[in-house]
Amino acid sequence: MKFGGKTAVALAWVGFLALIIGCGGGGPGGGTTSSATSATSATSATSATSATSATSATSATSATSATSATTATTGTTAGSLPPNEILYTITSGSNNILKAIKDDGTNNSTLATYDATNISAVAPNPTKPDQFAFASFNSSTNKYKIYKGNSTLSTSTGTLLSATTYDFVQDMEFTPDGNFVIFGADAGTGFKMYRVAITGGSVLALDNFFEFSVSPIVGSHLIAYSKPVLSTSEIFTFDYTTGTSTQITAQGNNVFSPTWSHDGNTLLFLMSQTIGIDSDIFKCPATVGGAVTRVTNTPSVGKTFAFFNEDSTKIADIQFNGAGTQTIQVITNNGTTYTQLIADDSLQPILYWTDSNGRSFSANMPHYRFGHHPRLRR
Repeated sequence: MKFGGKTAVALAWVGFLALIIGCGGGGPGGGTTSSATSATSATSATSATSATSATSATSATSATSATSATTATTGTTAGSLPPNEILYTITSGSNNILKAIKDDGTNNSTLATYDATNISAVAPNPTKPDQFAFASFNSSTNKYKIYKGNSTLSTSTGTLLSATTYDFVQDMEFTPDGNFVIFGADAGTGFKMYRVAITGGSVLALDNFFEFSVSPIVGSHLIAYSKPVLSTSEIFTFDYTTGTSTQITAQGNNVFSPTWSHDGNTLLFLMSQTIGIDSDIFKCPATVGGAVTRVTNTPSVGKTFAFFNEDSTKIADIQFNGAGTQTIQVITNNGTTYTQLIADDSLQPILYWTDSNGRSFSANMPHYRFGHHPRLRR
């Protein structure tokens, strides 16, 4: 599976995949899939000051071919990340390259290079260095399965978490306590979020979604996600222990790509009125009834992802214009000051801003999610 290039809307909506994988695998941890408790308490939130502009065209790339397992080359100790830096990914040929840069544009460095051949999603365990969950493609069945293992991401040394197979697996994150893996996949009936224990066992189906982000706060048990609502989409939270879904926004537009502040109190998201170029950053409390605040107003510019720094005073985002130019910039949290860091048309549409601990495996901070593969929204 090869990722890179641009879609018709100037962005290859194919995010950081990872590495390559071999054949074989450990013993299955179970094969059943069950549905989450069907509690759906949707409550509308207050609307934004005139939400405008267009959106996130996305295009998925289907998985093809498998190769033998190899080890990813990394430039840092397993689990260590540069503190207070913005992580982003570029594509070079068949490789995805994880890089880091400071918010003043200095220290632009390569952390890891991965051959994105047949791994569709990877997540590091925030509590255990060198433990990863990953989705591996099997060329003989044309299906994916979920494994855990070390940074080689090899099915021959990893452990199969569930015997359930999927047509595609796109997103994957650990819960902050390291006990569960949340992933988005299509099991033949459309994309849903799923939960599986890191010890293996039954897979629990949660809800339909477009994009999701797990809360970084231990004990909150919440996932923020965008979900279809009539002809648009809104932000919801989902408690992955009780099955309760709660509607957070009621904008009546295409609302997508939610991310959490490091303290778990605020959600950033993108919004647009049509599928096209224009989309902007908005924020709101991660609870029902909070006011939605517009952060940016950038006509003829599409944004694909945004993330707060540690104290939520700044936001890093990725955007593209009608000419197809892709950039990373840092803005103040009220959208008044922009500093462009990078212009590179091979940018992948996801980034992450580390905290002062500089580690993705600490349970008290958001973890960097390696896998992100948004698909056509509608």
